[in-house]
Amino acid sequence: MLCLSQSVGYAVQALAVLGTSESSTCLIRDIAEKAQVPPAYLAKLVKRLSDAEIVVSKRGIKGGTWLKRKPEEITLLEISEAIDGKKWINRCLLGLTECSDERACPTHKFWKTVRESIQKSLEDTTLADVISFQSANNQQVSAAEKKKGAAEKAKTAKTIKKPEPVVVTKRGAGSASKEIKESKESAKESRIQMAKTVAGSNKPTTSKTAGTKGSAKRR
Repeated sequence: MLCLSQSVGYAVQALAVLGTSESSTCLIRDIAEKAQVPPAYLAKLVKRLSDAEIVVSKRGIKGGTWLKRKPEEITLLEISEAIDGKKWINRCLLGLTECSDERACPTHKFWKTVRESIQKSLEDTTLADVISFQSANNQQVSAAEKKKGAAEKAKTAKTIKKPEPVVVTKRGAGSASKEIKESKESAKESRIQMAKTVAGSNKPTTSKTAGTKGSAKRR
């Protein structure tokens, strides 16, 4: 099925940026960045939109681009005709150069009815409708991202287990106290034994040699 060209899509995106801009004028490079359109290509589209009196574009220090009319006064049919020409919708669905009521292709009757419906839809849809749709869509995307982030955060919190507290039973506490008491008693006994050893080594001793020396002196 025939659809609007990519150039028309770029133009609609750029005009939507202008329609929501807080400043009175915008530079083409800024529009291109927000609309994600190549700047050089957008400059050509702006020229066509300016010729169709949809926008006003001026060069220079105080120049810029802005909408000539309100978004609700600009239809998608005007934009498509400004970019692709007024005859784009009358083209043959099969791309044949000769296709008319008198010399119709196999899809002519079907396409004639459909293209009239498309033309009416484009004429009834304004740039304001596009801006409103984009705003609502952005809000839905933002809400979905927040919901997803909250779900992932909750999931992460569940996977992190808290360390189990160390519980010392009464039996364990008693065993620890008993071990400490036995260690103190063992240390005490060691100190007592050491004191005894030191005391014994300091006592005066009477040797046989001393007695012999005394006998010899009396003689």
